[in-house]
Amino acid sequence: MFKKGVNKLAMLKRCNVKISISAWHCQIKLLDFTVLGGMDEMFSYGGYTGKVFRVNLTDNKVSEEHLSGKLVEKHLGGRGFGAYFFNKEIKPGIDPLGQENKLIFSTGPLMGTGVPCAVKVNLTTKSPHTGIYLETMASGYFGPELKFAGCDVLIVEGRSEEPVYLWIKDGEVEIKKARHLWGMFTSTTQEFLRRELGDLRVQIACIGPSGERLVKFASIIASERRAFGRGGAGAVMGSKKLKAIAVRGTKRKIHVSNPERVKELSMKIGKILKSTPITAQDYPKYGTNMSTTVINEFGFYPTKNFQSGVFSGIKAVSEGKWRNEFVVKDVSCPGCPIRCGKISLVREGPLTGFVTEGPEYETTWALGAQCGNDRLDVIIAADSLCDMYGVDTITAGNTIGFAMECFEKGLLTKEDTDGIDLRFGNHHAILKAIHCMAIKQGKLGEMLSLGVRDLSSKLGHGTERFAIHVKGLELPAYDPRGVWGMGLTYATSNRGGCHLKSWTIGDEVIAQTVPRWTVKGKAKLVIRIQNMRAVFNSVGICLFATKGLTWKLIPEVLEAVTGIKYTSDELLGVGERIYTLERIAAVKCGVNKKDDTLPRRILEEPLPEGPAKGKYLSLENFNYMLNEYYRLRGWDENGIPKKETLKRLGITNV
Repeated sequence: MFKKGVNKLAMLKRCNVKISISAWHCQIKLLDFTVLGGMDEMFSYGGYTGKVFRVNLTDNKVSEEHLSGKLVEKHLGGRGFGAYFFNKEIKPGIDPLGQENKLIFSTGPLMGTGVPCAVKVNLTTKSPHTGIYLETMASGYFGPELKFAGCDVLIVEGRSEEPVYLWIKDGEVEIKKARHLWGMFTSTTQEFLRRELGDLRVQIACIGPSGERLVKFASIIASERRAFGRGGAGAVMGSKKLKAIAVRGTKRKIHVSNPERVKELSMKIGKILKSTPITAQDYPKYGTNMSTTVINEFGFYPTKNFQSGVFSGIKAVSEGKWRNEFVVKDVSCPGCPIRCGKISLVREGPLTGFVTEGPEYETTWALGAQCGNDRLDVIIAADSLCDMYGVDTITAGNTIGFAMECFEKGLLTKEDTDGIDLRFGNHHAILKAIHCMAIKQGKLGEMLSLGVRDLSSKLGHGTERFAIHVKGLELPAYDPRGVWGMGLTYATSNRGGCHLKSWTIGDEVIAQTVPRWTVKGKAKLVIRIQNMRAVFNSVGICLFATKGLTWKLIPEVLEAVTGIKYTSDELLGVGERIYTLERIAAVKCGVNKKDDTLPRRILEEPLPEGPAKGKYLSLENFNYMLNEYYRLRGWDENGIPKKETLKRLGITNV
């Protein structure tokens, strides 16, 4: 940020820094600051504010720090910044719900610059659901607004004694009382805060009753109905008595290195997205649900807790039926021509009036086929409830589906479920289960609020065989027995079972450049996608946009915005550094080879029907892919990055 030897007070005066420090509205001038990453040359990169806001809720203290050029060049932003700060500041062995845990919100350099689809904001913390490293992202308006408010990174630490919320506006941060908001649904909280602050353009990230009650997989809802969904960040927020973060930036211009080039490339990207079928036709019409029917046709659409890969009720929940009967409006994130968001409304029947943005493909599956449910009105209502309470839909649906199988096998009884007939396809039971789990109500709620792994541990009786999770995080809507690359993807994800770090289906099933039932080449494929997506997530660009963009275009855009020149291979190297940093963070939380595995059902039970009938991912085939993955990553036989790998990637002080 600053040259060595510069008088910090003199530079501070030129920076004109002023931060509001508490709920009682007293303001002080910030007389000191920290440059993160070392005192190197003057920070002059475009696309960044250069600022880190740090809020300590224990001391009611707000401070400001500054990024260094070295930190930016090595970590880009978003996920990269999150991995850096997690390793630097979150100690091994801490309680995820203790005051030592931190919430690290980080934006990317493309966000707010006019580059289409650059809306992803990252949140990094230690997960109360899995007990390990967690990064989760949200789309919508919250991330860009945080950037416009003058912030690249927001770090929240400590714990308040009473409910509070943060109010961030144009570089000023206040801690304000929130007792009156405690207990509200997420939708009510957002509406109330906008009225209280007198500005309908305020963007808010908040928790609902689930986060307040420390449900381990509570989510944070931002920008109306977008979610930091997986892993339980909402419970971390609740443990800190932090109800919401409200953000407003009125100076809506981010400095870029080459404005004309940014404008030119942004127009080029817009034209590409409007001329590529998937981003110009499929996503705009069906959103992510465009995948529902086709995944079922290929035979790996998980059904009834992964007992099958084919759902008999697929026509009743198809994207066509959903679009025609329930979608009332197309919506988009700021500056996005794709418009993949859909507002769905139940217009008739006993659930009339339930509305949600979505449901997304994963949610349609989790609250549908995974629970044996073929009613779209129930899926929409269930999604709406999850958002209002603030719980992750993927974990919610998985946990209910797992409990349903246990109920049908006689491992749970009506005495355990408070009299509810928890069988697959029981629509009433699904909605009741969500309500109970979201507030830990009754025996059923306490049980379901554990999530799949912990519930299986409590029940025993061999349930671990069909407890579908990796590292404690439940799997999404692709059965890896039908697409083996996804098995390696799930196993090597640093946050647990996740499809967002690598999605091999495009290569294995759609383009068919790599056979889906082979182990050869899968490690190389997964690593390349993981490294590329680490870059996309760090610069802030939505993965849907990458369906139409070439990898070679990303360095051009990044140089135009930041002024930093990377080759395509150099950017892949940055992605590898970020992914390895995340692995180090996971290792610090106790992760090693024993955790890089798959559920026994996936490794031992063949799919019983459909195009993938008889297929499963044997332990022998899985270990072949995993060992090759470790070798190519430069990790040892226990899955820990080697010293020479860290040296090659320029990773120090870990």
